[in-house]
Amino acid sequence: MVRRGGKVVLVGMIASQSCAVPFNQMTTREIDLISTFRQNGVFACSAQMLVSGAVDPRPILTGAFELADVQAAFSASFDSERRLKVLLNGPAG
Repeated sequence: MVRRGGKVVLVGMIASQSCAVPFNQMTTREIDLISTFRQNGVFACSAQMLVSGAVDPRPILTGAFELADVQAAFSASFDSERRLKVLLNGPAG
């Protein structure tokens, strides 16, 4: 889907442990692959978008846990076959 000589940016992590990448096609079409795990300086903007309702996180939310269940929440977050994003609820108020 990228043009010859274009760039593809992989943001975050791949859901599975393996991912087929067509390196031969990328080489012959001179496509650059750039990966990044975190974006610098976007947390505050992202949080504001969630708070304001500009972004609805429900489509990617695959689990929600109370603060008392933090260990279960972290365990679930590492289950990349069944989980995409896990929410940890803090105390109300």
